[in-house]
Amino acid sequence: MNSNNGAIQLAISLLFSIWCTTCVAGQSGNAIYNVKDHGALGNGQNDDTKAFQAAWDASCAIEGNPTILIPMGSYLVGPLHFKGPCKSAMAIDLRGQLLASTHLNAYTKDWIEFQYINGLVISGGGIFHGQGSSAWPYNECPKKWKNFDIESVTISAPGDSPNTDGIHIADSTNVTITNATIGTGDDCISIGPGNSNLNISNVHCGPGHGISVGSLGKNSGETDVVGLTVKNCTLNATTNGLRIKTWQSSPSRLKAAQFTYQDITMNNVYNPIIIDQEYCPYISCAGKDPSRVQIYDIKFTNVKGTSSSAEAIKFICSSSFPCQGVVLNDIDLRYTGDATGNKTTTSTCANVRGKSNGNVKPNPCI
Repeated sequence: MNSNNGAIQLAISLLFSIWCTTCVAGQSGNAIYNVKDHGALGNGQNDDTKAFQAAWDASCAIEGNPTILIPMGSYLVGPLHFKGPCKSAMAIDLRGQLLASTHLNAYTKDWIEFQYINGLVISGGGIFHGQGSSAWPYNECPKKWKNFDIESVTISAPGDSPNTDGIHIADSTNVTITNATIGTGDDCISIGPGNSNLNISNVHCGPGHGISVGSLGKNSGETDVVGLTVKNCTLNATTNGLRIKTWQSSPSRLKAAQFTYQDITMNNVYNPIIIDQEYCPYISCAGKDPSRVQIYDIKFTNVKGTSSSAEAIKFICSSSFPCQGVVLNDIDLRYTGDATGNKTTTSTCANVRGKSNGNVKPNPCI
């Protein structure tokens, strides 16, 4: 992500997770490198980038767990490249605040990077301030939101928090999400209209409403969702697992197609596999006409685990545009049981055309 896309506000935790191979806590260095001793002014106006880089270079070159001290003050910096390997584990004691430079032409990629460091701890209660408002007028994400990777992030919200989607994607192309841990009160990952070629892998979801496509078909002018791969993901005690949802009475016709769900683990998930083309989150909905979203070429392969409801597979598709090419390959979903001891797992289908291959439990309805 580059600065002309408004990315001056960069997630330090993202960079830290990508480049820090072994992160340690509770270690403090013997040598203290105060950035002010290397020329930093901390007045929020003078550029302190060179002073920070000098403090890093000096401390990285010695053994003994050094600490870079950033005292109270406002330090205008960036871009900064804190690069290893270093002689020992590194520590940064951040007590002031870092202000991102607002000269956008200074950025080729990121604001602050930590690379190739074996052992890093950042503490002190300071602030990373991206000063993002300076980049907002140049934001072209609605036009060019392509080729975007999200890796090694943790997102956390209480399970009872309303409308707290972990990651929402809309009108995007070539987006990859991998190695993420997401717990929230709504969808862990929500995929809206206008998306193509999305790849999601190694995501741990829970609590939350699962990994959802939709809702689709509510507003006029929506565009297709084509090309989605979800692999090697785990869902723990979520309301839904893998879900596709569309509204009835869609104002315009669109499609959701070419989805692959593979190697998914469900742990006590209420609706492990669900297509719902009568989606209504309210007590009642005005629309009663069949959904005009065409769902086709949807494959579920090697989805295993437990369901907290008897109905582990539910396909309720549109009577006007039935789901086509829905395939179940090697599915093993077992009901955890109710108070009476019933553990019979079921599947439900309406207006869906497809096939089942291999060992599929519960007994398939396609």
